[in-house]
Amino acid sequence: MKTLYEVLGIPHIADSDDIKKAFRRKSREHHPDLNPDKENSRDFRLCYYAYTVLRDPQLRGRYDKKLLGIGQDMLTLYDILEIHNSASLKDVKKSFKKLAFLFHPDITGDSRTADHFRMIYYASNVLSDDKTRDRYDQKIAQFGLL
Repeated sequence: MKTLYEVLGIPHIADSDDIKKAFRRKSREHHPDLNPDKENSRDFRLCYYAYTVLRDPQLRGRYDKKLLGIGQDMLTLYDILEIHNSASLKDVKKSFKKLAFLFHPDITGDSRTADHFRMIYYASNVLSDDKTRDRYDQKIAQFGLL
């Protein structure tokens, strides 16, 4: 399994400019509008995910800590919401409310938190629906992340 750094083709010590340049290069390569192939669509989403995590210092720090501590594991939606994979729907909603308040750009007045907020919102949507959560759990279990 590739690390997020390998997805973008950058070294672990890359700075924010290197991350941005690599994302632009990879997104042109895999954008579904430019290359209408099913694999490109999946690769584009993975590149966007890597970019979103690595450009946010807080998410990148958590990802690096997990990467160095456990091996080459990706940050899961559970990690983004800071909950355990056995968390109840009530816990998912509670965590979303707490994190949304901390990272919502309208509340913080900082537009740089928008990507982090979108990741929190996406994680909450996936983990709040039983069917979608089951599919997600099955997928990450294949990679040994559950």
